[in-house]
Amino acid sequence: MTTAKEARFTDDPYHDRKPYHMAHLMSSDGKASVSPLCAKTPRRLNLRRELWTLREEAVTCPRCRALLPEREA
Repeated sequence: MTTAKEARFTDDPYHDRKPYHMAHLMSSDGKASVSPLCAKTPRRLNLRRELWTLREEAVTCPRCRALLPEREA
């Protein structure tokens, strides 16, 4: 039986896949900063390591996926 961490490494041998987060908060100061739904405090996404989306079916972050049903309520 493989753990989630082992499965992630076997699915991504080059470690270059970026997780897609659900966009939650967006800045209006012209910097185009986006905070993910899974962040406890608003933070800017590092686009070199992470990506964001507005489509629910494209979200790959497990924490964002778990919060999606609560967001719609």
